[in-house]
Formats: sequence, structure tokens, C-alpha cells
Amino acid sequence: MEVVLLEDIKGLGTRGDVCVVRDGYAMNCLIPQKKAAEKTGEQGKNIAAQKAAQKEQHAEKIKKESAIFERIPSEITIPATVNEQDTLFQAVTAETLIQHLKEQGIDALVSWFPPVAIKETGTHVITINCGDTKKPLTVTVAKST
Repeated sequence: MEVVLLEDIKGLGTRGDVCVVRDGYAMNCLIPQKKAAEKTGEQGKNIAAQKAAQKEQHAEKIKKESAIFERIPSEITIPATVNEQDTLFQAVTAETLIQHLKEQGIDALVSWFPPVAIKETGTHVITINCGDTKKPLTVTVAKST
């Protein structure tokens, strides 16, 4: 029996996929639990159109993210409060870097940054990545006056 998945099912497919399963599995498990619906001719056409629209939206989203990612400068300077030993009162984290970029008008995503906790002044290099694109980011932590 051909069914249209209404949610992701491990080992079977993702939401919107048309799968061939045994009649008993479809009638006793998938359809009663509203995890799938029986495929009709009209439904198959709608699903194909929805999948194409989702792929187009996903490609557009990646294109927008890449454009934002390319706007990130290769160097940024973060002012920080330090004590006499030049250690920071508060670590510079990925969230701090993102906030600094937002102040410059760049809406960076948290997923692009690795977990980082810079606790000393000076120059630090981290690698940020957006999908397959990687970029070194030089972070200079300077004493604030």
C-alpha cells in the first residue's frame, strides 16, 4: 500500500515522502496513529508541489545565510573589562561575538560559531562555518577604558 508520511519515521522516510509499506503496517499502525495517510492520485500531485516549494525555500534560505556570512569581517575587536593581571572579569563567548556583530548590523547565527570562552586579552583566532564554508575570524580582546 502506498502511504504519504505525515511525520518523520526512522527507517522509513521523512515527512511528505510517499512510501510503499505492507497493508497491515499501514492499516494497524501508521494510519490510526496519524503518522501516515493513504495516497490518492490528487494527493500525490500536491505532495510533489510541496516538496519542490520546500526545496526552493531551503535553497533561498541558504543563499541568504551565505550572503550574511560573507559580510562578517575577518577581524573584530571586543572591548572588555580586565583586572590588574589582564584577565577578564567575564569571558568572551560566541554570544558576545554575535551581539557585537549585531551592533554592526550583521545578523550572525549561533550555529556558525564553535563553543568558545576567551578569558584573556590579546588576539585569538577561531574558525566559523556556515554549511560547507569555513572562515577564520581573528578576535582581539582589548582593555576597555
